[in-house]
Amino acid sequence: MNSAGLRLAFLLLPLGLAAGSAVASDQALKLAFVYNFAKFTDWPERSAPRGALELCVAADDVEHGAAMRALAGRSVRGAPLRVRSIEQAAEVTGCHVVYVPDQNARQVAEIAQAARNAGVLSVSDHESFLRLGGMIGLVSIQGRLQFEVDQETALRAGLHLNAQLLQLARSVRRPKT
Repeated sequence: MNSAGLRLAFLLLPLGLAAGSAVASDQALKLAFVYNFAKFTDWPERSAPRGALELCVAADDVEHGAAMRALAGRSVRGAPLRVRSIEQAAEVTGCHVVYVPDQNARQVAEIAQAARNAGVLSVSDHESFLRLGGMIGLVSIQGRLQFEVDQETALRAGLHLNAQLLQLARSVRRPKT
């Protein structure tokens, strides 16, 4: 198995997904990445998980619903994972991670700003997400899903991203010294 296959297995096996299954859709794979990002993130005291870790998805459709159900019952560092849909940026309060699919492009900048202000990790596959103030952008390069990180934005929001996560990133915008 090549390194891309091993990385895919690393992401999907904890979710009980098989790469060839119908559930392993594009969105399920992206949510698997988001789930793993949560494992490598430390939150500031004001927004640290107390009880369940809230993963919010700014979408409410069948494809995301199936992917969200695949995450149900998982845990992140001992905290149970709760996955829910949100419709507006104001609902980011109470989330620990927010994923904004590209199909919700009209709200990307607003949700990214709300996430920064609330100490919430923000992730999207929108092509301009990092420029719009997001923290982790999912990108497809030659058919492979990869990610880019704006560490400076995450740090300003009080989030600490593990060095292992940063090493796996395609690119990292580091804080200015």
